[in-house]
Amino acid sequence: KDGRLVPVEVTSNCVRHGGRAFDCAVVRDISHRRNAEALLRESEQRVRLFADQSSFGMIVFQDARVIYANRAALEMFGFTADEVERGVPFTEVIAPESWEDLGRNVERIRDGEAFDFEYAMLRRDGSRFVGLNLARPVMRDGRVAGSTGVVTDVTELRKVQEALRKYEA
Repeated sequence: KDGRLVPVEVTSNCVRHGGRAFDCAVVRDISHRRNAEALLRESEQRVRLFADQSSFGMIVFQDARVIYANRAALEMFGFTADEVERGVPFTEVIAPESWEDLGRNVERIRDGEAFDFEYAMLRRDGSRFVGLNLARPVMRDGRVAGSTGVVTDVTELRKVQEALRKYEA
């Protein structure tokens, strides 16, 4: 009435009655939904910006696959964002010598436990590094739906610690 444009959703049907056809429509104001969607997009952009500015690798696992990796994780592992979007199997980022530990830790996640653990990890080119993974379950509707991980390459730190142990011995 005041001339403002309002986003609406229209549902219409043709109804026949007494040999005549009538158009029936329901028009619903969806301004609140559009505002909520815009706020959600802004929030997602802030979270993505924060994640991509981090020097730590941030990953999301679901169904034994990496389904999200921030910029630092993509650089650390050597995968592209498109590859991760399609899902990268655990076996392509965790070295075979750590698969037994991975199996135990998947059970810990399924039990809703958060933990820190070091794995022998693989880059896309096959090279290896020691990764400290801070794993946390992702809960949806009271059930574990996956996990998040913050990964740090601690290879150099472990080399320095080993050299220090040798020096002290």
